[in-house]
Parts: sequence; C-alpha cells; structure tokens
Amino acid sequence: MSTSQVCSTASHASSPLTQYKACGNNTNATLFLRAYSVNATDHFYTTDHIEMEAEVDTGGYTSQGNAGWVFTTEVGATIPLYRLYNLEHTDHFYTTNATEMATVVSQSGYVFQEIAAYVYATQICNSIPLYRLDNSLVTDHFYTINATEMNVAATTEGYVEEGIQCYVLPNALAESTQTTAQTITQTITQTATPGVPIPKSTVDVAIIVAPIAAVVVVSVLLVIFIYVWFRRREREIRATLEARGEDGSVSSASLLPTSNLVDAEPQAEILVVGADVPGESALDVEPTPQVHSVEPEGDDDTHQSHSVSGSQPPPYSQSDEEHRSLDRQGISGVCILAWGRNEGGGERRQTFWIAAETTGKDKSSSVG
Repeated sequence: MSTSQVCSTASHASSPLTQYKACGNNTNATLFLRAYSVNATDHFYTTDHIEMEAEVDTGGYTSQGNAGWVFTTEVGATIPLYRLYNLEHTDHFYTTNATEMATVVSQSGYVFQEIAAYVYATQICNSIPLYRLDNSLVTDHFYTINATEMNVAATTEGYVEEGIQCYVLPNALAESTQTTAQTITQTITQTATPGVPIPKSTVDVAIIVAPIAAVVVVSVLLVIFIYVWFRRREREIRATLEARGEDGSVSSASLLPTSNLVDAEPQAEILVVGADVPGESALDVEPTPQVHSVEPEGDDDTHQSHSVSGSQPPPYSQSDEEHRSLDRQGISGVCILAWGRNEGGGERRQTFWIAAETTGKDKSSSVG
C-alpha cells in the first residue's frame, strides 16, 4: 500500500513563552511501547502497559522496547496519532493525517480503533523524528526512532521508507525536557516581574503552625492554673494551722485533696459515764446539764444479782418512785445506767440522770 509523508518540518518557536506553551507539560509524557509478531509479521505500538502485556502473553508478540515518549492527552501543540487495524492482513497502521485515515478505511479494509497517542507535528521541544516504513509484500507498517534501523530495514528487509510520520520525545531527553520547562517558567516569571520576589503561599504553613500554637497556649494556661491553685491551697492550710497554734509549714502532700481534711469540723467529745464530771464551766453549754445519782435500795452486798451473758448489762427500767422523785424536783433528761461487780463478786448498778432542762426548782444534787 502506497502512502505519502504527512508531517512537515517547521521552524522553532520564536520565544521561550511560545515554545513552552507549544511543548506543554512534559512530565505527562509516557512511553510508546513497541512489539513485533514474527508469525503475523506485524509491528504493534501502544501506551497501555496492560494491553501490551496481554499481546505479549497471549497474542504471539515479542516486546521490542519503545518508540520514544508521547502523550495520552492533548497538550501544547500536539496532534492525535490515529491507530487502525486490518484484520485480513493482521496489520496495525498509524497516521496523523485524518484524510489518509479516511482513505484506508474506505478503500483498504482498515478499521479505526483509537487515538494511539498525541505527538508533535513539527520538530519542537527537543523532539526527534518517528520514521515510517511499509512492506507491501507482508503488509506490515514499521515505525522507528532509530535512523540506522530504518536504513537496515529499507536495504535488507524489503521495507520502503515513507518519511517522517511525526515527532516524539527521545528516551535520553525525557527527563531533561522537564528541567528545560522549569527553566523556561522561571525565566518568564523573572522577565515579567523583575526585582520582585515570587511570593510564597502561607496557607500550608498556617495549617501546620496553627494547631501547634494552640496546643502550646493551652499547655501554658494549664500550668499557670495548677500553680495558682496550689499556692492558694497552701495559703489556706497555713492560715488554718496558724490559727490553731500549730506550725505553719505545709508539706506538698497535704496540698492535695484528701478525705481527712485539715480544716474539717472537730468531732465532739464523748462524756465517759462513771468518770469525774467536770464543772459547769467545762461543759460550756446553756443550760448547764445537771448530773443526779439515784442509789438503789440496799447495800452492795445484798443487792439483787442478775445473770450476765457476755458483756451485756443486766436489764433495768426506772422505777415509778425514782421517776416521781426526779419529777418533784422539776428535772427532766436522760437516764444512764452504769454497772459492774463489787469486791464480793456481786453485781452493782448505778443510775445517772443527765438533766436537759429545769423548771426552776432546786437544781442541786449529788453526783453518784
């Protein structure tokens, strides 16, 4: 099948800005993978690694590296590279010429499959030629970026040179073109705003610093609060101790809250029955309680005995005579029983009457 060369050579861009826009972002470039089937005498090219692996694993193709770097989307001055396939002759055909594509589809039995890649129509951005050859005897189209390989195929393998199909990025310059694009960007920026430094965004910095600053502020406030609380607690405890006439020194452990607080209300003293009863001024209550003793009839030795089990006192109830005797004196209160054993082994009981109020009668009585 005879075809014509579809790419032409153009001059380089006149300015860095124009060239940068025409090249696009070279970091998006990808390999144009290449494989060959000996049985089908067909060269196959794709940017899809999965598709290439499938053809190598099950389609009878052998990987042959790549045919340069291309783009999967349109960037800058790139144009589409169409892919067609002839099932009868098992031939993959690639062209950038839409008219040629329509011709082979209508006249030569080819079917359009997809846009294989986006390439340069002219030699810009340090691109290199992608040469196209055709072998009509085996119906195979061959594409290569190696001029020596092209000459060998044309002189010894029956292929015919059909010129330059398009321009792609070389393997050696795939990364260097990225550096060139960055240099052009810096040059354009410096030319547009000479002497003015490029401002840096503070949004990311603020997002990182703000939480750290908040944590630091909260920590400092917490430390200050704890320190003030301990100092206040220390002063309160020292004042309480000094008011009681004790040493005003305060240990660190005493500053912490405990169930036994220093400034808790003192417990009331319990009057022990049978002990010496202090005077009225010692009780410090109004009216002054009076203690009366009621002796049981009979002496200690003839007193009725009671059976005692364990430590329980013998049963006792105030007699009517005792109650009337106290009532005649105008005394009311609580009756307390004290009991024990005398020297002869018998039991002895003694009754104490704790007066709560008087009626104005004689308040004098003996203490038992």
